[in-house]
Amino acid sequence: MEIKKDLELSKEQNTLLVMHSVLNIFNVIIYNLMRLDNAYGNSAIIEELQEVVLDAANRLGNPVESLMVLEEVGVLRARIDQGLDRFLIELREKTEPESMYWEVNDTLLSVYDILGIRSRELLSRKDDENEWVTYSAEGLRDDLVNTFHAVEQNGYGAYKIVFRAEDHDEKAYLVKIKTRSINGDVLRMPRVFQDIIRDLIANSRKYSLPGSTIITEIEDSVTSFLLSVKDEGVGMELSEIEDLVDFGKRGSNTSNRPTRGGGFGLTKAYYFTRAYGGRFWIESELGKGTVIRIEIPLRSA
Repeated sequence: MEIKKDLELSKEQNTLLVMHSVLNIFNVIIYNLMRLDNAYGNSAIIEELQEVVLDAANRLGNPVESLMVLEEVGVLRARIDQGLDRFLIELREKTEPESMYWEVNDTLLSVYDILGIRSRELLSRKDDENEWVTYSAEGLRDDLVNTFHAVEQNGYGAYKIVFRAEDHDEKAYLVKIKTRSINGDVLRMPRVFQDIIRDLIANSRKYSLPGSTIITEIEDSVTSFLLSVKDEGVGMELSEIEDLVDFGKRGSNTSNRPTRGGGFGLTKAYYFTRAYGGRFWIESELGKGTVIRIEIPLRSA
């Protein structure tokens, strides 16, 4: 089904779409701080850190404030680290820290790396959001591998994400990445679509069972940039498909699933596809999976 509906977004919603990848990371940080709070009892230090990160997340909807947040992520990280050091001292006065503390600490270290990369990406495009960029296929793949390694680590052993068929088993998600280009190993696409590729794969993982396969195809043809993501997940109700690109909309068969994402990855993919004069298709069947296809006419270099 080709989706053609118009989206009416507020200035705040538009900004949140741009900042979506950073918002997701802030949600992950808050979740991990909550784990510490729940495991070791209410702590004024941890609650203060949650408020600090929540404040930063709330500022992402403001076009001016959001850029300030990106520029201050190093300060935010330092403040969290200092708070966790104080919490560790407080904790050791009562008990020996359990493995969970160190698990959360290791996860936050990997999340910080991704946060720094995403912030630099967004700051680099602030003056020209419509910029088309040249990527190497290997570079795109490495970025996805690093991103989903962090996602896997945040799952604390609940699942694996692998990229080679020989590593695939019933407990792992296999992510296949296929690239084709008229320019060999080089692909051109709007810069924001690096985010969108990550988001669509993450959605497929979120709504699929371990053991399933997600196939991502990225093509730079003579006339178009093409992207498709195919999964074996829960699928979508046919009557709901068109409305699922609305801001924050979730399918009736997924609304009770826990998620730490912003809830508008599909909106972002559709919005920017339309902004670049592209076309957007969703094919889905309940219990069998979903395919999302995007085609954008190439812009002259």
